[in-house]
Amino acid sequence: MAKSVTTAIFWFRNDLRLHDNVPLVASLTDQTSTHLLPIYIFDPRYIDLTRIIPSFTSPKTRHYSIPRTSYHRLKFLIESIDDLKSSLLKHNSSLIIRYGRPEDVIPALVRGLQGDGVKVSGVYCMKEVCSEERDIERRVAERVSVPLVSRHGGSMVAMEDLPFGVQDLSDVYTVFRKRVESLPQMVRPCIPLPHFKPLPPASPHLTSSPHPSKNLTSTLLPVIHPTPPPVPPHTSHPFVGGETSALSRLNNYLFETHAVSTYKQTRNGLMGDAYSTKFSSFLAHGNISPRKIYEELKRYEAVYGECEGAYWVVFELLWRDYFRLISLKYTTVLFHPYSLRGTPPPNATTWSKSATSPHAVAFMEGRTGVPFVDAGVREMLQTGYTSNRTRQNLASFLTKDLFIDWRLGAEFFESWLVDYDCSSNYGNWSYAAGIGNDPREERKFNVIKQAWDYDKNGDYVRMWLPELEGVDKAVVHTPWKSVLPASVYPRPIVMAKEWDRHSGRGLEKRGGDERKKENKPRIKK
Repeated sequence: MAKSVTTAIFWFRNDLRLHDNVPLVASLTDQTSTHLLPIYIFDPRYIDLTRIIPSFTSPKTRHYSIPRTSYHRLKFLIESIDDLKSSLLKHNSSLIIRYGRPEDVIPALVRGLQGDGVKVSGVYCMKEVCSEERDIERRVAERVSVPLVSRHGGSMVAMEDLPFGVQDLSDVYTVFRKRVESLPQMVRPCIPLPHFKPLPPASPHLTSSPHPSKNLTSTLLPVIHPTPPPVPPHTSHPFVGGETSALSRLNNYLFETHAVSTYKQTRNGLMGDAYSTKFSSFLAHGNISPRKIYEELKRYEAVYGECEGAYWVVFELLWRDYFRLISLKYTTVLFHPYSLRGTPPPNATTWSKSATSPHAVAFMEGRTGVPFVDAGVREMLQTGYTSNRTRQNLASFLTKDLFIDWRLGAEFFESWLVDYDCSSNYGNWSYAAGIGNDPREERKFNVIKQAWDYDKNGDYVRMWLPELEGVDKAVVHTPWKSVLPASVYPRPIVMAKEWDRHSGRGLEKRGGDERKKENKPRIKK
């Protein structure tokens, strides 16, 4: 190599964007490097890479061996990576794709570059909050021969601005919220993207990878689903992954449709793409910064005046921040059988811990015989998404009606949801089971009442359960009271006595939330 080159490496993780990316800006302003090498690594602990590297095994969840990443989430991830690469190309850069464990890939990459005569100043990345991702980061730091520089940048409120240490975080959300809302400046402005550094000159190590880096869709997705499943035309999540799509959705939800103005009233909806923000998938993959959402909400209010919906969007973003801090505070305890509570609540000793039991299988296939439950599961299986309202009911039904270990539900969601976020998912599932924050084991949803309250005409259940198409409205949520044969739609695998008060009622008036108005986390925002 004719001229001495010093490059920094930027390892993209769950921060697949260029805007307001704290560690990316740090890598671009590193005074010791002249070039920047962006890289993304498909990790076999999360993604099935057996078609590319047969020595790897198909990744499964820890306790119940459910496939780690479903078709829908992998597709969204690939779209996000493709979009990121397109954005980098506009800055005369690109994205190097590698496959393997980061603690193996990154040290090998550094050694290869150094062998090609390229100096490496350091490796930069986003600091994650969940224990598994933090362990991976630690192993990379131990094995790589250059500094690993990680920075927090995935929360709305900067870690440095919190008025308390992580270990002093309250176990009650309201206490946390009030403390951060009292900050002189709760949310820092987004940071601008500096001038991009060029890629290091082509070296044999960068151009000799034996594994494909193009057409990820045809390479990775067929491992999970040989034939792309059809997208239901009535999906509530018609979005593609990527920063471009995320920013377009943000603009559409605020300035084009003004849907944010009615968010508080519509957020418990079930159908369509406008009843809630649908920012969660973009946030989970780092396609959009929560500070960018906050910034645009404030710009919206500057133009159109104070907006109640904007406040409630921020309220939910604070829930997301809160669960990220819970992950930092409790680390692996979050995943223990009794999670933050540490002791079993009533009935926990009878929790089923089998993913192959008839009840667990019926739940995961959406054939419990309870329409509101089955519709939520089938929507998730077909689209990778279901509403916050149905997620709450699914969590309550699994843990309080079927008495199944909450971690099976959490791992099922982890596999299938396109917007899976470790902190929010496990934090909310433990809450639903009565062993997380604000543990109250008696908190239980009456799924029949909820069905009538939020789907009074049965439109939602009919949308996802076509076998109920001809069932009369009066019994659409309790079809076992109709003449519909069990061969068409199954009888309930369990019956709760409190359902009788609402069976067969076409309630005209929407009911309220069955939880306290303040302490109500979302299974997903």
